[in-house]
Amino acid sequence: MRRPSASTAVPADTLCKPAAGSMDWPAWLANAVAPILKLMRRWRGLAAVLACALLLSSKPAGAAVAAEPPPAAPAASATQFWLDNPTVRPGTCTWLRWNTPESRAVYLGNSEVAALGQRRVCPHTNEYYVLRLRGEGGWITNLRIMLTVAGEALPAAPAAGEDWSDESSSAPGREARTIFTYYFYWYDEQSALHMGRNPNDPSSWLTQNPAGALPPALRSPAWHRRQLEDMTYAGIDVALPVYWNTAESHNWSRPGLQALATALLDMRASNSAAPAIGMFYDTTNPQPVDLSTAAGRAEFYSGIQFFFNTIPRPHWALTQAGQPLIWMWEPDFVRGASAQFLADLKLRFNADFGVMPYVVLTPNWDAAARRSGAGALRGDAEYSWGGALWPHITAQVAAIGPGYDDRLLADRANALFVGRRNGDALRAGFAAATRCRTPWAALETWNEFHEGTGIAETREQGRSYLDLTRQLAQDFKRGQPAPTPYSGASTVQLTFGALGSAAGLALVDAQGDTFHTAATVDGQAARSTGYALVPAPFDFDGDGRADAALLQPASKQRFVLRNSDGRLLQTAALGNLAQPGDFDGDGMPDRAEYWPATAEWNIYSGLNRPLVLQVGSATANNVPVAGDYDGDGRSDAAVFVPESSTWIVRRSSDGRVEQRIFGLPESSDLPAPADYDGDRRTDFALFRPSSAQWFIRSSRSGQGRVEVWGTPGAEALPAAADYDGTGSAQLALYQPNALELIVRSADGKLRTVAFGSANPAATSSAALPAAGAPLNQMYFAVDDGFYFDGGGSVRLNIQYYDNGYEPLLLDYDTVPCNASRDPADAYRRTVLATRQNTHSWRSTTLVLSGAAFANHQNYGADFRIVGGTTPVIISSINLTRMRTAQP
Repeated sequence: MRRPSASTAVPADTLCKPAAGSMDWPAWLANAVAPILKLMRRWRGLAAVLACALLLSSKPAGAAVAAEPPPAAPAASATQFWLDNPTVRPGTCTWLRWNTPESRAVYLGNSEVAALGQRRVCPHTNEYYVLRLRGEGGWITNLRIMLTVAGEALPAAPAAGEDWSDESSSAPGREARTIFTYYFYWYDEQSALHMGRNPNDPSSWLTQNPAGALPPALRSPAWHRRQLEDMTYAGIDVALPVYWNTAESHNWSRPGLQALATALLDMRASNSAAPAIGMFYDTTNPQPVDLSTAAGRAEFYSGIQFFFNTIPRPHWALTQAGQPLIWMWEPDFVRGASAQFLADLKLRFNADFGVMPYVVLTPNWDAAARRSGAGALRGDAEYSWGGALWPHITAQVAAIGPGYDDRLLADRANALFVGRRNGDALRAGFAAATRCRTPWAALETWNEFHEGTGIAETREQGRSYLDLTRQLAQDFKRGQPAPTPYSGASTVQLTFGALGSAAGLALVDAQGDTFHTAATVDGQAARSTGYALVPAPFDFDGDGRADAALLQPASKQRFVLRNSDGRLLQTAALGNLAQPGDFDGDGMPDRAEYWPATAEWNIYSGLNRPLVLQVGSATANNVPVAGDYDGDGRSDAAVFVPESSTWIVRRSSDGRVEQRIFGLPESSDLPAPADYDGDRRTDFALFRPSSAQWFIRSSRSGQGRVEVWGTPGAEALPAAADYDGTGSAQLALYQPNALELIVRSADGKLRTVAFGSANPAATSSAALPAAGAPLNQMYFAVDDGFYFDGGGSVRLNIQYYDNGYEPLLLDYDTVPCNASRDPADAYRRTVLATRQNTHSWRSTTLVLSGAAFANHQNYGADFRIVGGTTPVIISSINLTRMRTAQP
């Protein structure tokens, strides 16, 4: 551990400031601090640091008592000459201080000064300062110290009450917005580390693949230099190398960081520009570190110590106050986080490097500390991870990114996907950060290729995102958000159906919190949230009979009522298909996902890399309908297109794609494919709820037939499957309100399978989720150019289907864009419409005042429509600006 020399010590009044987020010192403590500060100014060293630490950890007991006066400070026996901050940004000020034996003449440069003194210095380039002492025999001491000026000053957040929107404001850094990015330097072509070539390690697989003149080589300074040069081209000001401090990761995290340091020195020697360097501390650890213990704090700090001992000091990223940056990942892999831990970390850093660090934390650190009873834990600034999914904005940091895609990682049961939209996702993030006047923008990420969030050069995108980021960075630093097609528009709208359109208003796929499908209701094209639970039969226990099962689409959880023992089992990791499929022919259901945004199937077999198949068009409202249509014993990827009643099948036997029209275009018929004729091939079939008609086309004969079974107009979903083990499917209907499945056997007898309280065997083994679930809600996002962060009233009009008695509720975003608020607190709730179960289309209008529409909710949504336990069915939405809002 490196200890500070006389030239790097930090003033006691800086060292003994209260930790960030704590309350001001009470009077009793302030009175105690004053004499100790005087002592520490004259007598610097480890004893002073220990005295300060003891002082900060002391607590008053009962009434305040006067602190004992410290002993008188002895005269300096050796000359001390130091800078508060040895490294600063251009024009940033710091204090130059000295303490010498009083019997000698003291000169700073050529000017005589007092034996104990200080001077405020604010250089724009590196400066040397010389302290000389003159004795009876002439000059006896000549001390030299350098103040390093590195990079550009980073802007701070506006002070309370300060408005950066005022162009005459002189707020520090208002024009000097700063762009960060997370640098994952763990790739190595030679050793194949994190390169996705280990078939037994899905977590290492890559969604994007690095490209460029040099292959990834974490131990190669040349490779790091190329990345730094590309960052500079793209307008990145600060790189945040992602450092891991576990024993298992030291084989790459340490040599990789050392190679990065060499690259920085080489670039400095050749006068090449490079981003400044801050630390991103990835706290992931298989053995959680206990931060409440001295050993745990020392272990945690050792990673920080190694990082800043390795990165050359002139390349540190510093705040305007000259503080180096430490960003921390989540507290999930530590225990005992507290304000005392953070104060200890800062004291350790100050003792080693002569300056207090600037620590940036997620809100979860504070939440974890409070849950454990340790009280508040606040860093110097707050950021949120997840900007690749949608912008997460705090007062200081806008987390933004180009999109997200972990669908190829077979070890992740719940895959997530947010499309790049040809760069529009990144454009929207920069625009939101600019409109919100956030001083720092953190790009997530430079090169996390596993999750597809990189903007670095790749085989898939080439260097296009370098050029795009460069342009967007310039706009951000000028404070000029790029206009959208709806900037200045008076109205935005969204209409569903084949002839529908989206103009400035979008339906958001809030994955995991909602589920909706295309629907046609009473002849009107619409979007419906569907039901909390939908039928998903399959022979899960392998006894030759289909088991009754339900799928919760939002969570992808399945509840299987096994024929073999009558027990209800909960299972996951089979994907989002209502009808499971056996895609490899082993008789067991395989995990499969269908993604309408790209019209892609991802089919997984064990932990193998998924097979990706595109079936249909991404612009259609496709419904996945997997089945063995070609009779080869394996399920085929297939979709049903309601707009045209077209079935599109990609045959697993030969890869050919077949299309067939069966049914009425734009009808309310529901697809119900199954093997009705017993030829081991799936037949096309549709169920019409209004008339309880089943339309079945036999794959054996090619002929169609119509059967009437069920109650016309009742709420029921088709669930045909071979429940009896006869070799052909029996008609079956699932009743969502009763949680019951009714099966018509081949002999015409009816059998009821209950999932709820009517079946003690089922309820005793697993609990179904509440009938309402979080499904019956739709999220919507308003174009930011049309309306962002308040500024006027808007009129909302929706066309909805009146299908129940519960009211339609509207939750809309009402807090400023940079408010540090839990997203759950961002909504204001009001009644949008009172439903009366008329089973007809109706219209409602509501004027909203005080709406922020600042992208606070899931996936950047601005408002949501909630239906309780009853599905939400909407055909169109219009939003009109009542008066001028913020551009």
